[in-house]
Amino acid sequence: MRISILHKVFLGYQRKYSTCQDKQIWEIMKNSLDGYRDIWFMPLRLQDFMLGANFLHASLDVDQYFRDLCIEDFRDPQTVTNNDTHPRIVKPYLIPFKSLFHSGFDALQKKIDKSHIDSSLLSYATETLVSGFLYRKDYHESCLQAVLRLQNEGHISVIMSNHLFSRLTANFGRNHFVTNKKLSKWDLVTCPCSRNCGEEIVYDNIGIGSEYLWYGCPDIMMLPYGGVCGIVVPEDSSSEDNELSSNLETNLKTFVEYRDTSSLRGENTVERIISMAITFSMFQKISKPILNLEQTQSTSMVPIIAANARHFDIYLYDSKYDILLRNNGPPIPLWEDETIRKIPAKLNLSSVLQLWMTINYLSMQMQLRKEDTVILSGSCGFLSKLTKDKLEDIEATLQMAKWFYPPEKKEFELHFQTLSP
Repeated sequence: MRISILHKVFLGYQRKYSTCQDKQIWEIMKNSLDGYRDIWFMPLRLQDFMLGANFLHASLDVDQYFRDLCIEDFRDPQTVTNNDTHPRIVKPYLIPFKSLFHSGFDALQKKIDKSHIDSSLLSYATETLVSGFLYRKDYHESCLQAVLRLQNEGHISVIMSNHLFSRLTANFGRNHFVTNKKLSKWDLVTCPCSRNCGEEIVYDNIGIGSEYLWYGCPDIMMLPYGGVCGIVVPEDSSSEDNELSSNLETNLKTFVEYRDTSSLRGENTVERIISMAITFSMFQKISKPILNLEQTQSTSMVPIIAANARHFDIYLYDSKYDILLRNNGPPIPLWEDETIRKIPAKLNLSSVLQLWMTINYLSMQMQLRKEDTVILSGSCGFLSKLTKDKLEDIEATLQMAKWFYPPEKKEFELHFQTLSP
């Protein structure tokens, strides 16, 4: 789509808001930046994995990537002791969200200052935040209130996709759909939110993957301009709540700083999301989307979001440099703590900004700093375990499709010896 068409869209938005003169929106935007609370990402490393499975049945081992300051290399988490961490010989490598999405923050500030935003895509994504969500923020918060009382993850997916994720996603056409693997479209035709908005639910079963890698559908497929972003809403079951990966729970004291009682950090959920993050990123890389003339290359880092009614996690995988990241510490709160029991509860505006920028990662031109890329390149340890033939098979068969046909025999990658000091 030509830039001139984008400009016409922007002018339409500007006339609308200049007519409305809605000062409250600008105040919300200013307050969201002034009170922004940042999060940090930490790198993860794969040890073992099994290929050729649906995301729901993915099997892999993951550890936190520790940096040893003495040898300037990866350190096996199982060899890290208190004696190492206290003198800071070994430390986690943390990357602030703001450094990845600095273009998005700059665009939002320019919007507040009513100055020119250099990128048309950034300008359009910023207008989407304003018109799609902030313009009716109180209404959407009220609609989302229902998820705090629901246990059915299918209903939670529908409400959150309708009143949060889709409202933040910049696209000229259909910008999302809910996959109906678990939930028949005959069960829910319209949104079951607190306000009974009556909006029709958009369903589809299109997934992404390769039978030589992993494949399947997220619970919600977001279609931001030029890319894809999967969202998983895991089941909130007691077994999933308490079944954390032994690697993540036992070996990594800092991986989960506070034990999360939601389903977001369950072993099966983590395996599902990481396999999805790698697959989506590799698909994004081979599809090579051409966004517009102003952007010479697209990012190779693609996000997957795990969300429930109260929290969310962000996973990022870069298939060019083999870097896997996830937010450090406990899951990110979706609501302000002091309002969680009130009606309507108030969304955490910092979290809304993080979701908006993450979903629109291509428009935001998400990018690691050069020094981070140099240090972390290959830190995931996934691509180095694939043979050239296997990588060619994966890239030749990666696609968006409704049906995938796995090979007769799954390939299990045996444990690869990690580097130790």
